[in-house]
Amino acid sequence: MKNIKAHRIFIGLALAGIFILFIFTILTKHSLGNDPDLKGNIKNFYDYNFYLTYGNYIVYFILLFVANIMFIQHRYWDTFIWAGIIFTSYTLIDWWWLSEIIFHYKKTNELWMGEFNLSPMMGILIALLGLAIAIGNYLLLKRIVKEKHISSIEEMEKQQKNIPN
Repeated sequence: MKNIKAHRIFIGLALAGIFILFIFTILTKHSLGNDPDLKGNIKNFYDYNFYLTYGNYIVYFILLFVANIMFIQHRYWDTFIWAGIIFTSYTLIDWWWLSEIIFHYKKTNELWMGEFNLSPMMGILIALLGLAIAIGNYLLLKRIVKEKHISSIEEMEKQQKNIPN
């Protein structure tokens, strides 16, 4: 029962984070509407994109924190992978897809000033860095738990049942 409860907490936080990031993505995309104020549209786009970018980092670090706690208590390693997948997907949405949308919007509306769009490359690097942090965090925590002989909750309950009174 405790295993299901721990996973429910992580899944609930992950779904809430995905929902919030999805809302920011929709707001960012639709800020480039049919409003005749083109520069105002771009300002709104970058405001919502800011919320999406930092919201993604906040959701990632919260999920990574919960994954650390779950690994120490129950030895769940899959939560690190899910945190990395969520971060990677929204990083690519943010830095690749949305940057291409704003780049083409500027070119179409003659607001382009000759700049290049290097955001997709940065998005790939940031996504890979996020995955590396999740994997490195797992490996470091696994080593610490092994060297310090930290027992999980299940192992501690088994040891208490085996102690005669």
